[in-house]
Amino acid sequence: MPANQSFLDLELCQEAVTASSNTVETQILDISLIKEASCGYVIAGGKLCYTVKIVNNSDMELTDVVFRDPLPDNLTYVEDSFVVDGEEETPTMDGDNVLIYTLTVPPNSTVVIEFCVIVDKEVVAQPPV
Repeated sequence: MPANQSFLDLELCQEAVTASSNTVETQILDISLIKEASCGYVIAGGKLCYTVKIVNNSDMELTDVVFRDPLPDNLTYVEDSFVVDGEEETPTMDGDNVLIYTLTVPPNSTVVIEFCVIVDKEVVAQPPV
């Protein structure tokens, strides 16, 4: 955690004076987001499930973290399929087909989000890399 401080050097009554600020400490966050699909291929009408891992390798708790997953027009969220660390949760869905969920990510931990979608129409699937 880097610390930083500012100083002023000035002369008062022919005397050199240094004034210092408070010390500011900045937390360096180490966060990653990993998304995986249950399968690399799916047919129209098929179900596809996603696993998203939010990894917080920082010593700081992250509060009010907003998870957003914009679903393409050809995907429909499967109601009651949203699970956070094994517990069923209820995300909101905005008018642009975006799943939204607010959570807390503890320090040095991984939060796992899982949810499923139905493929409404045929899409060209790319093979997994």
